[in-house]
Amino acid sequence: MCLKNKSLFISLSLVLLCLACSCSKNKGIDNASLNQTSLVPGVEWAVVQDPYVAFKENPGFEENVVSHARRGEIFEVMGKTTITTGKGNSKRSDTWYKFEPGWLEANVVMIYNNKLKAEREAKLLKD
Repeated sequence: MCLKNKSLFISLSLVLLCLACSCSKNKGIDNASLNQTSLVPGVEWAVVQDPYVAFKENPGFEENVVSHARRGEIFEVMGKTTITTGKGNSKRSDTWYKFEPGWLEANVVMIYNNKLKAEREAKLLKD
């Protein structure tokens, strides 16, 4: 009798376990929201980290402002360069990223290797 109860208990436990596993939500990627470049290797995405940034016409702090963006906005990286300013002990190198609206200095953005990661970070910044 004990063996029969044990067998029944194990069978019932397995059925419940199977039901629990099959009912769990599996969050997949929503293909409808993806564009062709969202997961392409080599394409980088930037999320603006600062509350308000100014896009420059060319890389450099003294360049003309051509556009603006706010924290959480996402842009596809179109290029990257490093410029060196100053001489001697005051020499400094700054990395700049090119986007469609203009150039932003590297310290105001976070770079991601796919758009899904960038979107997740942007959502966290906006919440």
